Amino acid sequence: MTDQALTPHLVDDIRPEMSTTIMPPFAQSLPSDRTYHGSDPCAERISVATRKTKSPLKDRPLRNPGESVQEAIFEHALTRMFLPWIWSCVFTALALIEWGRWYFRAPPNPWFVTGLAVVADVVGILFWRSALKRLDSLRLGRDGERAVGQFMEKLRTDGAEVFHDVLSRDFNIDHVVIAPQGVFTIETKTWSKPDRGKPEISFEGDRLLKNGFPVDRDPMPQALAQATWMREFLRDSAGRELDVRPVVVFPGWMVGPGAFESARKKGVWLLNPRALPGFLEKLQPTLSSEDIWIASYHLGRYIRTTTSTGEAITQPIESETA
Repeated sequence: MTDQALTPHLVDDIRPEMSTTIMPPFAQSLPSDRTYHGSDPCAERISVATRKTKSPLKDRPLRNPGESVQEAIFEHALTRMFLPWIWSCVFTALALIEWGRWYFRAPPNPWFVTGLAVVADVVGILFWRSALKRLDSLRLGRDGERAVGQFMEKLRTDGAEVFHDVLSRDFNIDHVVIAPQGVFTIETKTWSKPDRGKPEISFEGDRLLKNGFPVDRDPMPQALAQATWMREFLRDSAGRELDVRPVVVFPGWMVGPGAFESARKKGVWLLNPRALPGFLEKLQPTLSSEDIWIASYHLGRYIRTTTSTGEAITQPIESETA
């Protein structure tokens, strides 16, 4: 069945069917100090843009294999390496200052050290504020990818192979689905949505809109680049020319038929993640079980032999034994 036969419907918010865990609040707020009245459409759009936002995710994602170990690694590195190193630098600097005073027989002068402290405090506060905003964004993106990835795992029951976080030198592919209907590279965009109302992805001409406003960065060129990379990788490694389709999913957002059709003409699917299984069911199988096995084998081998920077591992991983 061709793409033209695929007509999407508005899809409800993603609700990952997981355990009874409760998601902590990731809500981001954009306070407004203005109140708009009347029926002016511009004022209404500005008012909508300044409303409070909330996370599109309904539940906390399930934990991944090795996540506890990863958390222990981070905690150990922070408490046993980074903080002691900071204290060492501080006391070393103080010692050097005191030795300099002793050597040059200089009288006590707290203004120099106080000036350094003030500069360090100001720089530190600026860095911390920037880092906290970045951390909030990263956490939201991480939880969105986990929720979508766990939802994609259900496709295995239909004969698909699913891979997550495939790295290259320049980017990563959030999810790759190798199914009888083809190969799909999936980019997840977990965008905060308004606290009230139903958020919708739409198109206006060639521009992608998020609740009626142009997005800061169009994800479709990125999705097309990922699909091209995957197509070339499978051709070079598996020796087969397989159809690779780029998909961008928006957890918690509705994607209207107009947006889907506009993006499809550019070679990209825009979907709520819960709609993907239904779309796959409408497609005719194009890959044999042998194609799926060969593609999955080579992609799995690549993932296991690639570092976090996309470089190939040249030496086996060694570990200490107790």
